[in-house]
Amino acid sequence: MKKKINFATGTFYKQGIELDQQIEILRDLPIDGVELTFATFDELKQTLNHKEFLQFVSKYECNTIHAPFKEDYTKENFSLNINLIKKLSSTIGSKNVVFHLYNFEDLDLLKNIPLFFTLENTLGGDWNSQKIVSFFSSNQELIFTFDLCHALHFGKEQIKLLMNNLKEKIRSIHLSNIVNGKHHKQFFNSSEDINKFVRIIKELNDDVIITVEENFDNVDDIKKELLYIRKKIEND
Repeated sequence: MKKKINFATGTFYKQGIELDQQIEILRDLPIDGVELTFATFDELKQTLNHKEFLQFVSKYECNTIHAPFKEDYTKENFSLNINLIKKLSSTIGSKNVVFHLYNFEDLDLLKNIPLFFTLENTLGGDWNSQKIVSFFSSNQELIFTFDLCHALHFGKEQIKLLMNNLKEKIRSIHLSNIVNGKHHKQFFNSSEDINKFVRIIKELNDDVIITVEENFDNVDDIKKELLYIRKKIEND
């Protein structure tokens, strides 16, 4: 099964790895695209000002953006900040912008986002699986990013609930492991089984983008992890 696999850059921000070094790390990875992940709008602005990095990332065929997740989207700041995301999206040819529901002060703002976007299930706020299903059912036009690690945190039944009700709305997957209760860990060299997630991924359309969203203490492990995940997903 051939799937598009992206790598999320959140781990770089956690380690303070600058954009120039990110280029060198990304260059050697077996990926189809990059999910530029931001905590704040200041991080996004810094990336917009780095022409070499943007030129490098734009060469990938299925880039995505994770919109700043430590920011609140209010009526007052919405227009300016969405235009920043729109500019970045256009520059790198982004296929999707991922938002967290709990970042929106007023969910009516979702009606005014001028680009293709999806909404992700998260650990924050009170957005449990049943509430997410009800929200998407009431807003048929909205599209879903399914974070498997977040869903598993609440139990296997939560994964089944989201799959049974929102499968046709899923356009991207966030993939990572839970190890000893800690999220966004690796599968490589772990006793935790990736196959439970691979079975879910194989039920989805081939155009669904799989984004590996993990934190790495050692950047040398990133390529090993991606090769391991790609082999698992593509092994029919």
